[in-house]
Amino acid sequence: MSPSRAHIERNDSLGTGLIPEWTLADRLRKARQAIGLGQREFAAKLEVTAGAYQQWEASMSRPRNVVATAKRIEMLTGVSATWILGLEMTVPQPGAPAGAAARPEGFEPPTF
Repeated sequence: MSPSRAHIERNDSLGTGLIPEWTLADRLRKARQAIGLGQREFAAKLEVTAGAYQQWEASMSRPRNVVATAKRIEMLTGVSATWILGLEMTVPQPGAPAGAAARPEGFEPPTF
């Protein structure tokens, strides 16, 4: 993901520098791609026009009821609605049950 497409936040308190943040458009695209559909096919499954969906992914507009749309996407893809809405910071695991997520690298539990 390029910095121009994502909001970038400075986090000097942790000494980590720049931290890219995914937008709603980025999360919609990732959820769609997780099930291997094109924009037109995905829009049809959501029962919205292809043009409206394309604008969502281009960050030109947002769904009227973003929560209901995120819930519908969760039912279609298994990707958590809370992740789509940006309320959950873990990365969804493709093919995992709804709500399941992969830990970011470096956050694995210790093994002895």
